[in-house]
Amino acid sequence: MLPQSLGLFALAMLSGLAFAAWQANGAALLNALAANGLAWCF
Repeated sequence: MLPQSLGLFALAMLSGLAFAAWQANGAALLNALAANGLAWCF
């Protein structure tokens, strides 16, 4: 039970950090992807 909960905690922490980075740099990231033609899925 403990390894599973540690894995879920690590996943939650990584997804939270990714979301925080997106909130901080989302517009610049979207512009960079659009400039490279990689933003087709947005």
